Amino acid sequence: MGVSTFSNSGVIDLTDNAVAGDVLVISGGHTAGVSGGGVFIANGGVINLNTVLNEGG
Repeated sequence: MGVSTFSNSGVIDLTDNAVAGDVLVISGGHTAGVSGGGVFIANGGVINLNTVLNEGG
């Protein structure tokens, strides 16, 4: 929070926890849940994360 631009040139690994549900928030604001106009730039970087695919509902 409070970061207006985040440029990732490396690896962000959210797989340490074997259960899906980790959260990564890029926000220029200082209040959770309020858009601060933050920008994420991949710049060749990678985000590793766990996912669960199901029927939904």
